[in-house]
Amino acid sequence: MSSMVEQHSPQLQMLETLKPMFVNKHLPQSILLVGAQPVDLISFAKDCIANFYCISSNGCGTCRQCVMIQEGTHPDLQFVTQESPDKAIKVDQIRDIQQNIYQTPQCTTHRFIVIHRACKMNQAAANALLKVLEEPPKHSLFMLLAEQVHNLPATVMSRCQKYVFKDQVDTAILNHIHLYDKDSSRSKLFGDTTNLLTDLVDLFSGKQNICAMSAKWKDVMLDDLLWGFYLINAQLIHGHYYVSPNQEQSTTEQLEYLSKQLTPMALFTLNDKLCVLRKKLNNSLSVNQLLSIEDLLLDYVKLRLVEGS
Repeated sequence: MSSMVEQHSPQLQMLETLKPMFVNKHLPQSILLVGAQPVDLISFAKDCIANFYCISSNGCGTCRQCVMIQEGTHPDLQFVTQESPDKAIKVDQIRDIQQNIYQTPQCTTHRFIVIHRACKMNQAAANALLKVLEEPPKHSLFMLLAEQVHNLPATVMSRCQKYVFKDQVDTAILNHIHLYDKDSSRSKLFGDTTNLLTDLVDLFSGKQNICAMSAKWKDVMLDDLLWGFYLINAQLIHGHYYVSPNQEQSTTEQLEYLSKQLTPMALFTLNDKLCVLRKKLNNSLSVNQLLSIEDLLLDYVKLRLVEGS
């Protein structure tokens, strides 16, 4: 069992639920696992598959099957993900799956295809995957991993048995930032979350203008920046109904100020816009980053004047 699963109770609970299916090899053809950070979906998927492939049927970590999974060399296990964090999963990547899934497994009885961040498939890729899921070969099993499902077509989800990890109890949403991989682009951005909060406070107080703030963040990966704003909005929405005792004092003061400027309705409106922008990025539609940030910040100001007055 991986250290990630040992550390986080939601993963332990889910592993206890799924382990009998993998050990007994009685699995649905397609599984959808949904879990936001800090759930490490890749590690969790490997733990589940190890229980299926393991010679001892318990994910021993030492047999040839388990070692190949850990080293990423198992010939019957294929991972598909984005070529880079700012790109969608493309149709050609799904077509590569189609070429492999009909081949006889080399070391085991079944092939596993794991699609990491399945919510990042563009429309063409999702359509191609749907065709595969409609008539998959019996010896191929699919695991789709996603942090959220609003970008996954309902037709794809309908072909999968869905399992959702329970949220962490900590009510201070921004406290989860440190749980991202420290070398990831989101972790580096979220390390500047206080700067994001400060910029919003300065924007509302007139110390900073929209153009200057947009220029400051124009070189940050847009999807990560939008997610940062989404987290802040979510914390503000939560703060209207509950004050977390775990939030740092300086952050709390900024959040309290911003919550007085924006009502929950305004924040929901802003998050709807953030979801639309992220969906465009996910579908590889052209988005002008600087103009998008300026437009978003303009909405913050407009909604503050209308809703927060």
